[in-house]
Amino acid sequence: METLKPSKFESAFIIKTKFARNVVTATVLSSIALVYLIVYLTGGVKFVYAHLMYIPLVLAGLTLGFKFGVFSALIAGILLGPFMPLDTITHEPQNFANWFFRLIMFCAISLLSGFASDVFKRHNEIIKNIWTVNQETGIPNINSLSEIRFRKRKHNHSVITVLINNHHNIIDYFGMDIYNILVYKVYLKLKKKLSKDAIIIQSDSSKLWICDKYITLETKVEHINELLKIPFTINGIPLYVEFSIGIAKIEDFKMCKYADAYRHSDLAARYAQVNDIPYYIFEPKLLQSRGDFELISSFNQAISEGQLRLAYQPKFDTNTLKPVGLEGLIRWYHPTKGLIMPDQFIPLIEETQLIHLLTLWVIEQAVKKIEEFKKERIDVTISVNISCKNLFDEHFYDNVMSIIKKSKINTTQLELEITESVLMSNPEVSYQILKKFANEKFKISLDDFGKGYSSLGYLSKFPINFVKIDRFFVKEITNNEQMKEI
Repeated sequence: METLKPSKFESAFIIKTKFARNVVTATVLSSIALVYLIVYLTGGVKFVYAHLMYIPLVLAGLTLGFKFGVFSALIAGILLGPFMPLDTITHEPQNFANWFFRLIMFCAISLLSGFASDVFKRHNEIIKNIWTVNQETGIPNINSLSEIRFRKRKHNHSVITVLINNHHNIIDYFGMDIYNILVYKVYLKLKKKLSKDAIIIQSDSSKLWICDKYITLETKVEHINELLKIPFTINGIPLYVEFSIGIAKIEDFKMCKYADAYRHSDLAARYAQVNDIPYYIFEPKLLQSRGDFELISSFNQAISEGQLRLAYQPKFDTNTLKPVGLEGLIRWYHPTKGLIMPDQFIPLIEETQLIHLLTLWVIEQAVKKIEEFKKERIDVTISVNISCKNLFDEHFYDNVMSIIKKSKINTTQLELEITESVLMSNPEVSYQILKKFANEKFKISLDDFGKGYSSLGYLSKFPINFVKIDRFFVKEITNNEQMKEI
């Protein structure tokens, strides 16, 4: 396996320390000169003030390392040695052993201070490397963002998200080591071909962030897309890699705007991935997903606070024009958003486990309504919609039967309505589950028939009581002869 060395940030994006080092150097040398002056004015080295020299020497070793510390110690030792009398009033000179021993002590103190400082700095660099660099790939990670300071330039900047779509397949077939080498090679290729100011960060195992200046968004993303089309070969193994790219513009240089840009580029990349397109440039409409998330988050509260209602749409016999049942249609009366129609939240709920809670709530409400009609000596059948997740949930049948057993209704009064797509997503399992409900005398109807590719002959194998033709075929049946014939 290749050795993955940690990458280095471009110097333009590292916090500069040169000015700080110059300030410390000037401070140390000035302090040495000041101590020399104090010792001279207070009578020479025979007095205690000579020990003040340890302060700038320790400072030199700790801040600038042992080399500069020893250099400072030599200067201080010589200044307080042959250039400083034992007594400045009598001008009595020091003997050689006295000032030379002091110089050795100065060097020892500076050396120890510098050594301690260097050890601390090395450990600090190791910790910093662990914190800011992905240890598997050697690529700067998301924590390194705190180390970056962008200079204001005349150029606009953009954030680009690169997703590796088939990373799970690569890991499963070739292992994590090969995958890490692949990610590092992608990083190196981008680093080599993009501008020297480009910053590339691995924000998670399958995602890279790029911050770079651009001329036009399309030009930049097309350039990256072309780079990544070139095949990657690892240890003689050609790897097919799929990428999705999202790009967003940085509006200004405030840190909060950077955070928005990263989030926006992620949304654009996910959109490209879902829609099977090479790249997508962020548009504000993608932020709708945040509103969707907030809507889902408030759904439990909607149930507990009674914001949901079940409206009932009558079903008529077209021959007699008499009502033959009701269909339960859910409505959400949100306290701030007002009436929310099913097509605005049901698809979102179906992507989560909340669909089980919702469907059981609908069935409970339908059963209560049937009981109300029964008290008025009216027999009515109410149909409710069943999701794919509901049908294939191992507890769904038992939960429905539990609701029925607690009530005083017959199972024939509850109609379970499923779509053709749900039925055909797993025909064998669908048949087994529907058969259990049919054995308990539930009515089963198939909704939106005609959208899929199943035939009536095939559907006849299922225990279905009613078939509802999709609205596409019936909405213009009186005006369109072709629809009428179908």
